[in-house]
Parts: sequence; structure tokens; C-alpha cells
Amino acid sequence: MGTVYVSALAVLLSLPLALGTSLCLCYYLRGKYMASACLDMIAGIPSVIVGFAGMLTLVPFLNAALILRQGNRYLQPVIALGFMLLPFEISFMMETFDKFDAAV
Repeated sequence: MGTVYVSALAVLLSLPLALGTSLCLCYYLRGKYMASACLDMIAGIPSVIVGFAGMLTLVPFLNAALILRQGNRYLQPVIALGFMLLPFEISFMMETFDKFDAAV
């Protein structure tokens, strides 16, 4: 059940961020190709690297900042998985908004 909780929470965490970012990139930064290139570059980071970086940086920071107890911790993997989902969700929403604009 832990995998289901982490996946669902990661999607709930990343969807509002992806929606806001994709709206900003589609409507306010339309001619800025650097943002799309950075988004594609972030999408190319392997999940092992993101998980390892999260384990080395995010876990000690959150343990010190929030004084978390030992045991089941869902916050760190939720943040790492949400970060990995962001580029794909943003790209999908940007394509959807572009198709919607073309249809209207």
C-alpha cells in the first residue's frame, strides 16, 4: 500500500505545479524556447539519480527541519517522485493547451 500512497500523493503534489507552469509557458512565455529546453533536460535525468540526490539532500534536510520520527516516511519519496513527474506533466499539458488553442 505504500507505493499507492506515495504515487497518489506525488501526483496530487505535482499536478497544481505542472498546471501553473504549463499555463505560464503556453500563454505568457510563448516565444521562450529556453524554458522548454530546460524542461526537456530535466526530463532526461534518470530516476536513480533523482532518488539518490533526494536521499543525500532531501532526507537529512527534512529530518532536521521537521524532526521526523523513524519508520514510515512518505514525505521524502513523494517530493522526489513529484519532481520526476513534473516535466512529463508540464509537456503533456502544454501540448493539450496548444491543441485547444488551435481548435478554438
